[in-house]
Amino acid sequence: MTEKLENSHTLKNTQVTEKSLDTRENRPYKVAAIVSVYASERFMEGLLQDLTSQTLYARGELEIILVDSNSPENEWKILEEFAKNHQHIRAIRTTVRE
Repeated sequence: MTEKLENSHTLKNTQVTEKSLDTRENRPYKVAAIVSVYASERFMEGLLQDLTSQTLYARGELEIILVDSNSPENEWKILEEFAKNHQHIRAIRTTVRE
């Protein structure tokens, strides 16, 4: 599994993305699950387990995209740890709440 970590993307001279991680493979996915994350630390592990237990995920046909909108809780740490052992995950953390 390849994990890419990036920092500080810029859009029109305004810093938007603080952090990102990507464990996806270069493949066409059939389905994308896009999840907004804010003040949801207590739900994160269950959410990630539910998504990765799907048949499409097991087949490599589901990509999971998570957007952490500068949450004050620890969702990003949970995402980083989870991504170490799971593929097909893309996550970004923005500098502002969207």
